[in-house]
This record gives sequence, C-alpha cells and structure tokens, in this order.
Amino acid sequence: PNAEYPRISLFNAENLNNTVESTMWTKNSWYIRLNTIQLSYDLPEKLFDRTFIRGLQLFATAYNVYSWSNLKVIDPLADEKADSMPLTRNINFGLSLKF
Repeated sequence: PNAEYPRISLFNAENLNNTVESTMWTKNSWYIRLNTIQLSYDLPEKLFDRTFIRGLQLFATAYNVYSWSNLKVIDPLADEKADSMPLTRNINFGLSLKF
C-alpha cells in the first residue's frame, strides 16, 4: 500500500494487482495559453478622397502566442512522449483594399 510504483504483474485469475486504481499518474498542474491575437486598423476614408481607393484596412494576426505553465513540457496539451513537437507560432500581416 505504500510503494512508490505499482507492482508489475501479469494478468491472471489469482493476481489482479494492475486493476487497482492509482493516483501515480495524476499531477497537480495548471496552464494558460494566449492562443490568438487579432488587430486591425481602418484608415480614414478622407485620406483617399482624390484616389480610386475607397478604403484600406491593415491587419495582423498571431496564433499560439505564448503559454504559461508549471509543467516542464513543451506543450501542456501534448502527450508526454519525447517525440512531441512544440506548436508553431504564426504571425500574419496584411492589408485589404476596397476599390
């Protein structure tokens, strides 16, 4: 009852050690993720009074910006396997013209 790890045994009718519930794999953890930021700015229409442009919008979007966690893993939502890769951070800039 006070072992650090559950006992390894083969499943058979007399030995049911691996069916006992255990809290060994339970962790007290937390994380918060800033997942998406989207910013946009519409330039005033009066800037384009003498042109054929009717509107201009500048925008930027960022995905997977940052994660805070007390876990020492790359991604709190990923499996704890050694082959898990971190999420890519994507930042997009653009403009939208109205004619």
